[in-house]
Amino acid sequence: MTVVGYARISRDDPSSDRQTERLRTVGCDRVFVDHATGTRQSRPEFAKAIGSLREGDVFVVTNVDRIGRSVAELVGVMATLDALGVAFRSIDEQIDELNAYGRFFFRVTAALARFDEQVGGELHRAETRKRQEARVAQTPKPPVSRRRLDAARQLRAEGASMRQAAEHVAVPERVLRRELERDDADRARRRQPD
Repeated sequence: MTVVGYARISRDDPSSDRQTERLRTVGCDRVFVDHATGTRQSRPEFAKAIGSLREGDVFVVTNVDRIGRSVAELVGVMATLDALGVAFRSIDEQIDELNAYGRFFFRVTAALARFDEQVGGELHRAETRKRQEARVAQTPKPPVSRRRLDAARQLRAEGASMRQAAEHVAVPERVLRRELERDDADRARRRQPD
């Protein structure tokens, strides 16, 4: 059985000495150290540490936040370790998968993460549906039909006001004005030679 330690150095803890010393104190044979300060940076040493693990090994960190930035990420790492047959230990939280409490802790954590994922997914789908319904409600009405435009144009030619023509064809005045202007511009473009 090999005991592998992992340290991730953040802005809050610029020196890896404290973490590596603590890891060596609890019996780590090898310690991998990443110097990542951002939330999106790659962790090559973490990948090496996971890659070096074999069934029966123990993976140790000083604090669980060293291996995961979210519960979902932590659960993913734990699933990987579980699939490899590797036990997990965290010094600060006193979590040790070599005992029953440690195994129980991560089973419950995994269940909570799956629940959170499902609830989050349901909320996301409901929010998406709500946005789609709002978009449908805001969809502009189709333009005024050709028949109504021609009727309104005829009324205007006979001396009716824009308001009277709009009332007659049952279209808001500003919409009728806009559509007549568009129609006139389209007709003018069609008449012009290319």
